[in-house]
Amino acid sequence: VLFRSKYGAEPMNVYKNIPASNMTALASYRISPANLERTRQLFQLYLGTTAFHNFTPGGRPSDKSAVRYIQRITVHDPEVLHPSISEGQADDGLQQHLTSIYSSGLEWVRIEIEGQSFILNQ
Repeated sequence: VLFRSKYGAEPMNVYKNIPASNMTALASYRISPANLERTRQLFQLYLGTTAFHNFTPGGRPSDKSAVRYIQRITVHDPEVLHPSISEGQADDGLQQHLTSIYSSGLEWVRIEIEGQSFILNQ
Protein backbone atom coordinates (compact mmCIF):
# COMPACT_ATOMS: atom_id res chain seq x y z
CA VAL A 1 0.00 0.00 0.00
CA LEU A 2 1.40 3.38 -1.04
CA PHE A 3 0.74 7.07 -0.73
CA ARG A 4 1.47 8.46 -4.20
CA SER A 5 2.51 12.05 -4.83
CA LYS A 6 3.90 13.94 -7.79
CA TYR A 7 7.36 13.20 -6.33
CA GLY A 8 6.99 9.44 -6.00
CA ALA A 9 5.43 6.91 -3.64
CA GLU A 10 5.78 6.30 0.09
CA PRO A 11 5.25 2.73 1.35
CA MET A 12 2.65 2.56 4.12
CA ASN A 13 3.55 -0.78 5.74
CA VAL A 14 5.20 1.02 8.68
CA TYR A 15 1.83 2.57 9.59
CA LYS A 16 -0.04 -0.68 10.17
CA ASN A 17 1.16 -1.01 13.80
CA ILE A 18 0.27 2.56 14.83
CA PRO A 19 -2.98 2.72 16.82
CA ALA A 20 -5.92 3.86 14.70
CA SER A 21 -6.72 6.72 17.11
CA ASN A 22 -3.23 8.18 16.60
CA MET A 23 -3.44 7.79 12.83
CA THR A 24 -6.88 9.43 12.75
CA ALA A 25 -5.57 12.44 14.67
CA LEU A 26 -2.61 12.72 12.29
CA ALA A 27 -4.87 12.44 9.22
CA SER A 28 -7.07 15.30 10.40
CA TYR A 29 -4.15 17.76 10.72
CA ARG A 30 -3.73 20.43 8.05
CA ILE A 31 -0.95 23.00 8.24
CA SER A 32 -2.15 26.59 8.23
CA PRO A 33 -0.68 29.09 5.75
CA ALA A 34 0.91 30.95 8.69
CA ASN A 35 2.56 27.79 10.05
CA LEU A 36 3.76 26.83 6.57
CA GLU A 37 5.37 30.25 6.12
CA ARG A 38 6.93 30.04 9.61
CA THR A 39 8.32 26.59 8.74
CA ARG A 40 9.86 28.00 5.57
CA GLN A 41 11.44 30.85 7.53
CA LEU A 42 12.85 28.49 10.17
CA PHE A 43 14.46 26.21 7.60
CA GLN A 44 16.17 29.19 5.98
CA LEU A 45 18.14 29.65 9.23
CA TYR A 46 20.10 26.49 8.31
CA LEU A 47 21.41 27.85 5.00
CA GLY A 48 25.17 28.29 4.74
CA THR A 49 27.99 26.65 6.66
CA THR A 50 27.06 25.11 10.01
CA ALA A 51 28.68 22.70 12.46
CA PHE A 52 26.28 19.75 12.76
CA HIS A 53 28.21 18.22 15.66
CA ASN A 54 24.94 17.21 17.36
CA PHE A 55 24.28 14.84 14.45
CA THR A 56 27.82 13.45 14.35
CA PRO A 57 28.64 10.55 16.72
CA GLY A 58 31.16 11.86 19.24
CA GLY A 59 31.19 15.25 17.52
CA ARG A 60 32.21 18.43 19.33
CA PRO A 61 31.40 22.03 18.35
CA SER A 62 35.05 22.58 17.40
CA ASP A 63 35.24 19.42 15.27
CA LYS A 64 35.87 20.47 11.64
CA SER A 65 34.60 17.12 10.31
CA ALA A 66 31.08 18.02 11.51
CA VAL A 67 30.88 21.15 9.33
CA ARG A 68 28.38 20.98 6.46
CA TYR A 69 27.29 23.47 3.84
CA ILE A 70 23.58 23.75 3.03
CA GLN A 71 23.01 25.37 -0.35
CA ARG A 72 19.24 25.22 -0.70
CA ILE A 73 16.18 24.27 1.33
CA THR A 74 12.78 24.05 -0.32
CA VAL A 75 9.61 23.60 1.73
CA HIS A 76 7.01 22.70 -0.88
CA ASP A 77 3.30 23.47 -0.75
CA PRO A 78 1.29 20.79 1.06
CA GLU A 79 -0.51 18.08 -0.88
CA VAL A 80 -3.15 15.66 0.32
CA LEU A 81 -2.39 12.03 -0.54
CA HIS A 82 -4.67 9.01 -0.49
CA PRO A 83 -3.64 5.35 -0.04
CA SER A 84 -3.49 3.12 -3.12
CA ILE A 85 -2.37 -0.41 -3.91
CA SER A 86 0.69 -0.64 -6.11
CA GLU A 87 0.41 -2.67 -9.31
CA GLY A 88 0.63 -6.43 -8.74
CA GLN A 89 0.31 -6.11 -4.94
CA ALA A 90 -2.34 -8.13 -3.14
CA ASP A 91 -4.60 -6.35 -0.67
CA ASP A 92 -3.69 -7.77 2.73
CA GLY A 93 -6.37 -5.79 4.57
CA LEU A 94 -4.05 -2.84 5.05
CA GLN A 95 -5.64 -1.00 2.11
CA GLN A 96 -9.10 -1.11 3.67
CA HIS A 97 -7.69 -0.19 7.10
CA LEU A 98 -5.77 2.83 5.77
CA THR A 99 -8.58 3.93 3.47
CA SER A 100 -11.01 4.04 6.40
CA ILE A 101 -8.60 6.05 8.55
CA TYR A 102 -7.35 8.35 5.79
CA SER A 103 -10.72 8.86 4.08
CA SER A 104 -9.95 12.59 3.83
CA GLY A 105 -6.32 11.88 2.89
CA LEU A 106 -3.03 12.61 4.63
CA GLU A 107 -1.38 15.97 4.14
CA TRP A 108 2.34 15.89 3.29
CA VAL A 109 4.79 18.75 3.08
CA ARG A 110 7.90 17.77 1.13
CA ILE A 111 11.12 19.35 2.39
CA GLU A 112 14.19 19.15 0.17
CA ILE A 113 17.64 19.98 1.53
CA GLU A 114 20.59 20.32 -0.83
CA GLY A 115 24.05 20.51 0.65
CA GLN A 116 27.63 19.34 0.54
CA SER A 117 29.38 16.70 2.63
CA PHE A 118 26.24 14.91 3.78
CA ILE A 119 25.96 11.15 3.79
CA LEU A 120 23.17 9.83 1.56
CA ASN A 121 19.83 9.64 3.43
CA GLN A 122 21.28 11.28 6.51
